[in-house]
Amino acid sequence: MTGCSFRRADLRGAAVGTWHQGRRNEWRRFDFGGSDFRVIVAQAALFEDCEFVAAKLDKVQFEQCAMVRCHFAGIWLRSSSMSASCPAGLHPQPLEDVDFADALFDMVEFMGCKLDQVIIPADSDVRVIKNYRCVVEHALAMINGDDSLVARMLRGEFENTLRGMRGQEEDTLFNQRDYQVSQEFAELATIVIGRAQAECCS
Repeated sequence: MTGCSFRRADLRGAAVGTWHQGRRNEWRRFDFGGSDFRVIVAQAALFEDCEFVAAKLDKVQFEQCAMVRCHFAGIWLRSSSMSASCPAGLHPQPLEDVDFADALFDMVEFMGCKLDQVIIPADSDVRVIKNYRCVVEHALAMINGDDSLVARMLRGEFENTLRGMRGQEEDTLFNQRDYQVSQEFAELATIVIGRAQAECCS
């Protein structure tokens, strides 16, 4: 489909992305501005030149969706995710020229993605972590043997992250607010990830 508007449309429960007999849904030049985009299936679709300004995206999972020149702004992406897990016959695709500069992230995950062509939110708490597998492995080594509660919590999170990784090379976003279980936990996560990131970039 091309060049239509779903502004302020109610798309709750819709299947906007499906993968059937080697074909996917394609959305080109669509305006989803202000829509309730809390869909149940968004798998393997192509979104090209689409607007998601002020769309509701809480808990939406974009599974292996190709994003090209899409714009997200003025939104609260709570507990949402974008991942590069692959339906049969489909290869991972990068996010190309995707603009999140004015988006507000809360518990948003990027899994199996490369973020070279993504503009991240203008948010001091959010930063891109390149080569995330290396960072997580180094971070685990740093807290190995630390039996404090916050270290054990962080170790459990890192171990789950490694189990869920799609490949050897992927990027992610680190959002310090996502670690505000306690100030101590947030501080440890920030320090450990920062040091591991520095080691992996050296």
